[in-house]
Amino acid sequence: MKLRYFLFVLSFCLTLAARAQDVSFEYLTDLSVPAANAERIAMSSDFRWLLTTDPEQQEIHLHRANWAKPSLTVVDAFPPTDSLMAIPTPGRPMAIAVHPSQPLAIALSRPLDLRARGEVLFLDLREKSPGRLLRSQLVGFRPESVAISPDGRWALVANGGRGKRSAPGSVGFLDLQNLSGWEDNRLQEVPYREFSGLPALLGKSATSLNPTAVAISADGRLAAVLCRKNNAIVWIDLRGAEPVLAGVTELPRGSRPTSLSLLDEADGSVLAGVAERGDQRVSFFRVTYSDAAVKADLLSREDIRPLVDEGRPREERDPREIVLGRVAGRPFAWIASKHAQRVVMLDLADPAHPQLARRAASTAPARSLLLVEVKNAVLVVTANERDAISVLRARATP
Repeated sequence: MKLRYFLFVLSFCLTLAARAQDVSFEYLTDLSVPAANAERIAMSSDFRWLLTTDPEQQEIHLHRANWAKPSLTVVDAFPPTDSLMAIPTPGRPMAIAVHPSQPLAIALSRPLDLRARGEVLFLDLREKSPGRLLRSQLVGFRPESVAISPDGRWALVANGGRGKRSAPGSVGFLDLQNLSGWEDNRLQEVPYREFSGLPALLGKSATSLNPTAVAISADGRLAAVLCRKNNAIVWIDLRGAEPVLAGVTELPRGSRPTSLSLLDEADGSVLAGVAERGDQRVSFFRVTYSDAAVKADLLSREDIRPLVDEGRPREERDPREIVLGRVAGRPFAWIASKHAQRVVMLDLADPAHPQLARRAASTAPARSLLLVEVKNAVLVVTANERDAISVLRARATP
């Protein structure tokens, strides 16, 4: 009993100390990019390379980043290697992810003919390369999102589908364990498979599936796929010899989720945040998993509208992006909305009762968010609805 009481008092004191330490959140600068529309962004694990997609121009841009004094330099565009041009893609680049240990990126390209399958593009990120596009392969219909596991074993792909028998939605995975030949620009075909049990798990026909976003936990054990029109989260177990479907969490009808993020907790659980555009809310779940299945307990659902602007608490904001992270060891959520030129920062010290920590302005409504850890701070990088990247800074203050 004495030990239990001591641990309780210690935990209480640490909580008070953490809350006594305030945080700041502020706009720093805009970084110009040559793209007309920097819609999706991805970062290498060492924060050295930044990639941006421009679906309208069918381009991908590769930048060298300096986060000490935020700046971007266009490195290359493949091919040709003219720094003023971009990497042309066969369709609209919809998503991009960077391998955690190899100078390799994976991008999803959606064809202009929506009756055709999308493609996955493997890109060489070495400083100098004779040709950055290593190979392309077919994936599913209307690819929406891609994420690579922290150990580099798997890449999960969400294919939104078209609601037609000839173009069903699906979730697939690329086996990256035995990449060969990519160093010589002769990358061999990468095995790709799609989960066959997804319709049964969701209780839907394949033509009704609408997977749209993927997230993977930092420890690499768990993945989540949002199904927007199905109002559901599909859980995938990554601990075995290959990924397996591990359960589903149903969201309220009409929530139309657009984004999710996972944050590992010290007790082995995972905190999940979901942006629900249809209901103008953000939800937080405590996720635990055993050998049997994944369990997600709802902790809270918060109306985002008064958090964006308490003076206009009923005006639609359409939350479309959420990312979870830590500042000085404390958990926070950052949320971007379609109809607001600001990013909301929520304190998740008690995720059952999230508290508004700060708001910070961005140049334009942010389309995607990315966290960059720097000394004594976290940078929130936003891809905006214009040709600029905004950099915001969150840090603890005494």
